[in-house]
Amino acid sequence: MTEQISEFLLALDLSQHVPAFVENDVEMDLLQSLSDADLRDLGVDKLGHRKRILAAAAALGTTEGPADGTSARAQRRLLTLMFADLVGSTALSTRLSLEAYRETIRDFQDAVSEEVESYGGFVAKFLGDGVLAYFGYPQSHEDDAERAIQAGLALVKQIGKLTVPNGAGRLEVRVGIETGLVVVGEIVGRGAAQEHSALGSTPNLAARLQTVADPGSVVVGPACRRLSDGAAEFETLGPHVFKGFDDPVPVWRVVRFSGSYDRLERRRGDLTPLIGREHEIGALEAALSRTRLGTLGTTHVIGEPGIGKSRLLREFITRQGDAFTLLIGQCSPHARTTAFHLFIDLLRRFRDTVGAEGGSLEDRLVEAGLDRDRHIPYLRRLVELQASIPGVDPDLIGSRTREALSEFIMMQGRLKPTVLYLNDLHWIDERSSNVLDALVRDPDRRGVLIVAAFRPEFSAPWADAPGVEELVLEPLSTSEAVQLFRDHLTDQDRLADMMPYIERAGGNPLFLEEIARHFTYEPSEEPLLDSSGIPETLAGMLMQRVDRLSPEARRLVERASVIGREFDTRLLGDGAARHMAELEQSGIVQALPEQQDRFKFHHALVQQVIYESLLSEDRRSLHGDVARCLEDLHAGQEIEVAEFLAQQSEAAGNAIATARYALMAGKRALDLFALRDAQGWFQKCIDLTGPAGEVDDVLLLARAVVNQTQILCWNGDFPAMTELARSHLARVQTLGEIEEVSRLLTWIGEGYMHATRYADAQQAFDRAQTIGEALGDESSVGYAKGLRLWLDSIVGEGEAFDALPLRSKSVEVLGRHLGDRYLFTLSHYARWAHATQVGQVCVAAEEASRLQAMGSRDNYPPAECWGACLLALSQAEAGNLRDALAAAEHGVASAASGFDRLMADLALGMVLVAADDPSSGLARLSNAPWRTERIGAFYFAYAGDAAYGRGLVRGGQLEEGTAWLREGMRWFDTLGNRRGSASRCSAYWKPPPRPEMPRRRGSGSS
Repeated sequence: MTEQISEFLLALDLSQHVPAFVENDVEMDLLQSLSDADLRDLGVDKLGHRKRILAAAAALGTTEGPADGTSARAQRRLLTLMFADLVGSTALSTRLSLEAYRETIRDFQDAVSEEVESYGGFVAKFLGDGVLAYFGYPQSHEDDAERAIQAGLALVKQIGKLTVPNGAGRLEVRVGIETGLVVVGEIVGRGAAQEHSALGSTPNLAARLQTVADPGSVVVGPACRRLSDGAAEFETLGPHVFKGFDDPVPVWRVVRFSGSYDRLERRRGDLTPLIGREHEIGALEAALSRTRLGTLGTTHVIGEPGIGKSRLLREFITRQGDAFTLLIGQCSPHARTTAFHLFIDLLRRFRDTVGAEGGSLEDRLVEAGLDRDRHIPYLRRLVELQASIPGVDPDLIGSRTREALSEFIMMQGRLKPTVLYLNDLHWIDERSSNVLDALVRDPDRRGVLIVAAFRPEFSAPWADAPGVEELVLEPLSTSEAVQLFRDHLTDQDRLADMMPYIERAGGNPLFLEEIARHFTYEPSEEPLLDSSGIPETLAGMLMQRVDRLSPEARRLVERASVIGREFDTRLLGDGAARHMAELEQSGIVQALPEQQDRFKFHHALVQQVIYESLLSEDRRSLHGDVARCLEDLHAGQEIEVAEFLAQQSEAAGNAIATARYALMAGKRALDLFALRDAQGWFQKCIDLTGPAGEVDDVLLLARAVVNQTQILCWNGDFPAMTELARSHLARVQTLGEIEEVSRLLTWIGEGYMHATRYADAQQAFDRAQTIGEALGDESSVGYAKGLRLWLDSIVGEGEAFDALPLRSKSVEVLGRHLGDRYLFTLSHYARWAHATQVGQVCVAAEEASRLQAMGSRDNYPPAECWGACLLALSQAEAGNLRDALAAAEHGVASAASGFDRLMADLALGMVLVAADDPSSGLARLSNAPWRTERIGAFYFAYAGDAAYGRGLVRGGQLEEGTAWLREGMRWFDTLGNRRGSASRCSAYWKPPPRPEMPRRRGSGSS
């Protein structure tokens, strides 16, 4: 140990102090505890010597190193670097003795150290006749660029006072300063030669800048000049070309430091004290009064991050007391693809409130009037994140959940005036958006004021609904900002000194609060830094608190930052609870009320600035740790957190886990009929496991492709569905004749059917059925048979067509056995199509009515929509045009997928044409992507084609309509779809029906 101290002091050219250190047993492990006074007691009388020892100790991560104890861990920082170079040092070395030159260099280094440290900088490295200093590490400040300039000017002045021995003149220095993002903090070297390296282009540029400075001057680069604009006066030196930099770099000479402040446009955040919002409070109170009187009311509170949305609404709620029931839901940026996340949050908050009152959620819901069997299981499923409900078909869960949520909220409004406060809707998930859209537009909603807060970039789909109004929050005035700042500042005597900071806040309440909180927690006036787009002043204040945490708490909060703004301490590893108090006291996090183990970053930007400071390698490692903890915590129930697991695994660079959990997340979304979310997750899995992906897992790929083709089918994108299935079929078949091969062949067959490749479709269905039967897979067999029914309803001849009713019964029985409502739907459709084409209009109408009733009873959108559309056509065929129109409109209202919407638009257009309203019918048909060339030739396609031609004829465009119908007959004959041709022919010759007069007439089955 004695040798290490000797080497340490010898490297600093201070070996004369070794005896004192050894005599007093000062070893390397005590360096971090030494103070300036301690060095005086050891006999280190010269200030420069003390400064050099303390600076070298800081470079070891000791006395003045980072207080977070992470000196050896690199991080990203916005750093201002200063290079100071002694002018004419080479000439001096030739004119002076070695001893005199040594003293001169030491005097120069001591002067630089003193000035740098007096402005809060850190001497990182002595380079003989040069010095490298950091401003912004290990401790950041709001005005690091300005401090560096001040230190540079002071250094020029101080060095100018130093004389050269033997009357050889006075010393001069050149100073170059630049600011930029660097990787800093990693220790390189050994012993006293250790240093905190700063890597990036900025250190090189700062070194180049000092080379173009005149003796006794300070020059800066563009970033430093921009950050200190208004605080100093500059003279441009024009662009310079520097080695290693492709483009010329503008350079400025610092004329003088003025000390003035200029307003910076760098304000963004999400917390706000309430000042100056009385008008907005009044508007909310008026909206609530109208709601009590039975008027529909929805208020949008819109504003930039940090402008005061949350604080405004909190004040409004507080002032009302118990005058209304409050329901709160909070969106999350990490849950945009989690179905119903907004209402999951709302229900959990409601559960916690009920629990605090000593009750249970289920009892409270029943007391409110919700059905214990029809509603409660679906709300409980959301709260508990259950993957499924025993005995309930997965296809039903989404629609029943939507119904239960709507009824829950509506029932609250019937019992007592209710405020539904939904925050941060710019992060809303698809299914929650659908529920909210329906609520806003529901004319029966009474007693519920919906208050939705979001950022300006969000466009609410329901904005055009009746009763929607907007409150746009503007920045605070100067007087309001001062008042807000005064309310949050502990030391009121410092308010006058804070005016520059208040001005910089730009009227954004969050930034004002953060400045005040900073000066409340910290004794010195130290703001800021910039980090990946985060405003400099705010980011630096937040980072300063992190810098002052203990090593354990620092590592803990870094791990929490990769989870998100809200986090569960169980994901932070063993011993996390011991350090949460420190994090709370620092103002970085806060406990979530009545939620054990749940915490939240005080501001979203706190989490962001910590996360952005981590290097990519550290981020990946922490994400991986969180993913593993999440797996342990939810072992056997990973589907409950599949979305989060996929996100964490992807950020950790674990492609295999990402693909696996993406598939799981997609299935969970599909169970809730959240097609858009499911499609995104399945595509991620396909991208990872496909030919160009990182993961070699063909079975995983097969399952993702099967699910994705189903979604494309629901969306009515049959060409894409067919192409996706065909492109991966050969690779999936390498696993043998497995279930996934049968499913892919089924979807390929459907694609062929809609592309009018009927023989190919029949071959694909038959092969899929054969594989399914060999495997004993009833579901695969059922889908192959069901879609073959559909095909034979289009082009089946003889027994294939005549046996449709009997064959459909077997598919229905299989659907009942499997609990598969889609097979039910296919069987009813086949019987309807058969009855329609043989002229049994009443039988067709009965089949359609049963299908619609089943869909409505079980909340299964496809059955309800299809049944309504089929019933509309049967009613129109019978001449019951009023009932037909009502059924068609019901089909439009109940459509939940792209394919359903296609059918509904076609049905309504066809009924309008039949009802002698050709202009409306043609408009509806023209807006639907119904053309056979795009979506195939099932009944609605060729019947839609025929209706379009008939509408042209009925609308007076006889020549165009006739040509359309005749061309259609020839085209369908060529395809082998004689029913399509007959449909066109029938449409041409069919006279207009007499309104409301029942009649029975076949459509012509050829």
